[in-house]
Amino acid sequence: MKRTHDEDHVELAGALTSLRSESAHGDAVSATTSASTSFTGPSIEKRHASWTAWAKYLDDYCNSNGVRIGIEFTDSIQKRNIEMRNSKRAKDGKFVRFLPQGLDAYRRSYVCHLGRKGRTRDIKVRRTACPFKLVAKSVYNDSKWEVEVTCPNPRHIHSEATGEPAAPACVEAEAPPKPSIQSIPIEGLKGSPCSRRVLTDMAPRCKRMPENEVMCTRLLQRLNNLHDSVASLDDKDARKQIYIDVIIRFVKLMHRKQLLLRLASSATVVYKVHELHDKLNDVARELELSHETRRDQLKDDQDEQYAKLKELITAASDRMLINEFRGDHKLLEALMTLTHGLKWKSQSSEMLHLKRATLARVTKILPELTRVDWFIPRDELEYEEKIIGAGTFGEARLGAWLHYGNTKAVVVKQLFKEIDSYSGDTFFKQLEIWNKLEDNHILKLYGGSHQ
Repeated sequence: MKRTHDEDHVELAGALTSLRSESAHGDAVSATTSASTSFTGPSIEKRHASWTAWAKYLDDYCNSNGVRIGIEFTDSIQKRNIEMRNSKRAKDGKFVRFLPQGLDAYRRSYVCHLGRKGRTRDIKVRRTACPFKLVAKSVYNDSKWEVEVTCPNPRHIHSEATGEPAAPACVEAEAPPKPSIQSIPIEGLKGSPCSRRVLTDMAPRCKRMPENEVMCTRLLQRLNNLHDSVASLDDKDARKQIYIDVIIRFVKLMHRKQLLLRLASSATVVYKVHELHDKLNDVARELELSHETRRDQLKDDQDEQYAKLKELITAASDRMLINEFRGDHKLLEALMTLTHGLKWKSQSSEMLHLKRATLARVTKILPELTRVDWFIPRDELEYEEKIIGAGTFGEARLGAWLHYGNTKAVVVKQLFKEIDSYSGDTFFKQLEIWNKLEDNHILKLYGGSHQ
């Protein structure tokens, strides 16, 4: 059914179309008064193809209209699916559509960060006195997931102490100047978003994985602290390139994962976060800024991670751990990753015991786990965008393999996304045969992931 043009848009404040002083009917004669501007702005498209598309749209909108609209809170996919699983409809055996883990969020609320902070007579306490509200939510439409945007309160109130009388009602005014915040385009991420936007969006992501929240929040804080010093550098400056690389790797590291997979890759995450800290230390030293020197931070982070994971794993049922995955194939890969994670030498005996116990819990209600010696979790591989070769099933790139705490330079062959399941099975068999070949004229296969 076609939607009308009006249904595809909601009101969103942006460029000032008209200004009305809240105090125009009050004491406009005073030499010093509090000038309040109330306005609504142009509309915004109601539906967007993905969270990435929506974030870019909002970022462009804010930049072009001189407003600052940011995330207030995020409702996670995991939380929403738990609510749906416990709903009366699900308990009655009726169909319930769960949200896929690949989505960034179930719902996000946005507020305007302009306007004087504090309390006003008719507005509740919040981070900004402006009552503007915007909500974006994942919805299933025409056999695909989209982001739907609604605006419960499109009205802005920007209050600011001035030395002149408040403007009279219905007086046209120019849009406020854009905030002069220096930013860096992050070209290694989709859409080349600005660094300020990326770092702002990372704050709620750190909360997705409570076991890593402390160390990831600390890394995010360091990125924020170094930002302005790095942003002023030349684009070709090595320190700036390192800083951008840390942001890109941090974003990829924080992609949403199921609890079982988070347990499996726990050692990899700790190692990578501390590796990124080391890179920021190098940048800070070059800029003659303070840097971290604590030698015992790694153990503290490992202890914090173990305590949170134990709490989460213990509270989850066997079925809950399994049902987070869509299909047996993804679950099988998670269990292989968990088996692979048992070989990390640097993890504590308590973490090793937790992994073994969890693996035993899940495998007892599943068919026998297929084990292959060559399996490598994708989280342990990083590769460049530049393609150095192509074959029947995929493309080859230069990369790095994190092998139980040691990084090795390797060539990574990535399967084409367009191949069908038959070709995927063929690629699997290719790995099986390749792994057994021993010849000086054949490139050695260290391993692979068929995720």
